[in-house]
Amino acid sequence: MPNYKEMYRILFQETTKAITALQKAQQLAEELYIAYDITDNLIVIGKEADDISEEEKHPLQD
Repeated sequence: MPNYKEMYRILFQETTKAITALQKAQQLAEELYIAYDITDNLIVIGKEADDISEEEKHPLQD
């Protein structure tokens, strides 16, 4: 007769590991998204693209 208690213990442990790995991957992806420089995609109203200085394009960079 199979040891169902052991089977379910293993299943629970491996499922927990998989969920933890997915949560870590999601957190990493969210951190990368937050850190992504979105200023390249911004549109400055009233100025032509050639008239925008590098400082205006990237105001948070040192």
